[in-house]
Amino acid sequence: MIHNIAGDLSFTPVKHISLALKYRHQEIERDSPATVNYPFASPVTLLVRPSSDSVRDSFILSATMRSDSNAIYRLEYSAELEKRNNLRDSGSSPGPPYLLHSDSRQTHTGAASVSLRPYKGVKLSSFYSYSVSDSQDYISSFSDRHKAKLLLTYTNCGKWGATASYLGQYETGENTASTVAPAPVASYLLPRKHHSGSGNAGVWFSPAERLTITTSYSYLVTDTDQSVLFSSLISDANPLVVTNYSSSAHIYGIDAVYAISEPVDISASFQQSFSRSRFNVPFRSFSLAGVAGPFDTSDITQLTSLYYVESAVSGRADWRISSTFGCSFDYNYRRFDSGNSDYDGSVHTAMLMFKAKW
Repeated sequence: MIHNIAGDLSFTPVKHISLALKYRHQEIERDSPATVNYPFASPVTLLVRPSSDSVRDSFILSATMRSDSNAIYRLEYSAELEKRNNLRDSGSSPGPPYLLHSDSRQTHTGAASVSLRPYKGVKLSSFYSYSVSDSQDYISSFSDRHKAKLLLTYTNCGKWGATASYLGQYETGENTASTVAPAPVASYLLPRKHHSGSGNAGVWFSPAERLTITTSYSYLVTDTDQSVLFSSLISDANPLVVTNYSSSAHIYGIDAVYAISEPVDISASFQQSFSRSRFNVPFRSFSLAGVAGPFDTSDITQLTSLYYVESAVSGRADWRISSTFGCSFDYNYRRFDSGNSDYDGSVHTAMLMFKAKW
């Protein structure tokens, strides 16, 4: 069962400044049976872990200033408070279903954004936010995060235009993991650093009436440093391994849209991406409690390295038969090339749709 409560309050003290306060409350209640019967187990009746309930409260306070029609400035602060119960410790052994705990988390975020129109046809938008969290529930959660966005667009009398954007993010976090053997249980902190970025650029133009052509390029990159506990049975004094995961991609695309007549449009596009990824793990040898023989991390980096090229061609036709009925046809062709027959191949997709509205 889900319960939601929302409230908004806005105030404009002067002509160019407005203030707003938003509140959101959500409760999620889950029910599960106390036991289940499983005929192949002994005993037949098994305990079931109680379902987790959660309560979330969000507060957003913002201030917006419009100095003129060409400039908008905005400041925002948000706080999110979350409580959950019937949780199992991450990284611990399953154990009895009654070994549970409750937790709470607070996330605070401050953000600033600016939107400008310095010249005719030019629009510039920028955004920055900083967030902190006092609890990392998952390995990919953050303790603090920086995020920045920048967007620039230009339009020349509807004949051609260009866009450029950048998105960057940097975050750090820390999680815990435990070994279950040999006893006693030992807990370790797993620090994590992650940054990602993407740059995009595109140009569109209309060489003829009812024809628009768009070209685009994108570059994506991500890099993560993470300490990893490969097994909960490691008996070495220092069981952690500092790993790095990195990936990048170059994406090129071109598409064209042509209106044959008022009710009929056709479009075609081509896109190609060149991607690579790698999970870099230094060589380490481990001893596992109760297991004979040494174990090591050799070949993980080589096995997880991947470079592939993905090519895609698509076409679409739309026919608006009347104000009530219409139909469209889609065709897509995708091909994957990585040098590995387990991943390589091609896919053809065709779809015919009929639409009606009244």
